[in-house]
Amino acid sequence: PIAQFTPDVLDGCAPLDVLFQDQTIGASTMDWDFGDGTGQLTGPGDIAHTFTNTSASTQYFDVELIAGTDFGCTDTTLHTIGVYPPVTALFTMDTAGCSPFSPIITDLSQGANNYLWDMGDGTLLVGPSPSYTYLNNTTNDQQYTVTLITTSAFGCTDTLDQPIVVHPVPVAGFQATPFTQQYPASTVSFNNLSGPGNWNYSWDLGDGTSSSAQDPADHDYGTWGTFTISLIVSGTMCSDTAMQLVEILPPPPTASFQGGGQGCAPLTVQFTNTSVQATNFQWNFGDGSTSSATDPIHTYTVPGTYTVTLTAFGLGGSANTYVQVDSVIVHPNATAYFVLQPTQVVVPSQPVFTYNLSGNATDFQWDFGDGTTS
Repeated sequence: PIAQFTPDVLDGCAPLDVLFQDQTIGASTMDWDFGDGTGQLTGPGDIAHTFTNTSASTQYFDVELIAGTDFGCTDTTLHTIGVYPPVTALFTMDTAGCSPFSPIITDLSQGANNYLWDMGDGTLLVGPSPSYTYLNNTTNDQQYTVTLITTSAFGCTDTLDQPIVVHPVPVAGFQATPFTQQYPASTVSFNNLSGPGNWNYSWDLGDGTSSSAQDPADHDYGTWGTFTISLIVSGTMCSDTAMQLVEILPPPPTASFQGGGQGCAPLTVQFTNTSVQATNFQWNFGDGSTSSATDPIHTYTVPGTYTVTLTAFGLGGSANTYVQVDSVIVHPNATAYFVLQPTQVVVPSQPVFTYNLSGNATDFQWDFGDGTTS
């Protein structure tokens, strides 16, 4: 016989499929040895074989055909097949994230020295582990397919696709008004300024009150203080937060008191503080004396008319003053004094004359010592 065959390719990238076209003449048996440790005994006809290469260099396989006849005659022919090492495209990356989303891409390819990335949005990048940022300005998820095409030094290529999802991110914003007010005014209105979309809303009004409404109803805080209002706007995966402070100032104090009157020196007066919304006090008793007590007791020693002033200070530092004009009148003490003339008389006809020299007195009571009064 005459052994003849022709491979359809002589070299290529692993795994390499080769079709051997039988051109043998006069043979009844075909004994193939593919040079890779495998073989096959067939009859006449074409045969296909797949060559592999797990090394990092080109491997060559001598393919031998022994053609035989029924009479034991044989002929041999040989072709050499070159198989380049394979290239494997492989990478890992974050497959979902919120816009702007920069997935971490880690190349795990083998046998590659050229990389072409198709990021799925029309962007092409080169290099083993590129950096890229996806933007999603819509209100819906955006899905892309990231494709890596690797090429070896022998021109072998491999491709790997992976999907990636970029979630939209809401933009939270609101206005709470008024920003500042003074108690007893304590009602705040809310205007949601967040970007459009099918979002969920979570409000914290700063006093333990919450709401999931897009625009909460007006809220009465019922007291004074500084309150931090927060709004979390969220989608299926992503969220954004906005915050604002509102201040409700404490009510101004109102100063007032009861007390005063009149009497003789020394005159002790009890003052009763009836001020409201006040925390500290400053008294001026009009005689040069002061006090910071809430309900002071004060003794006047000098006769005169005194105006008492109370200044009340509130929580926010505001003040209010109450004045009682001529609140206290201190009279001088009466001084009893008189002179008799003569000091000796002849009874019953000689009279006794009294000379009243008393001071600061308007009423008098006499006792003449003999049971007679006046």
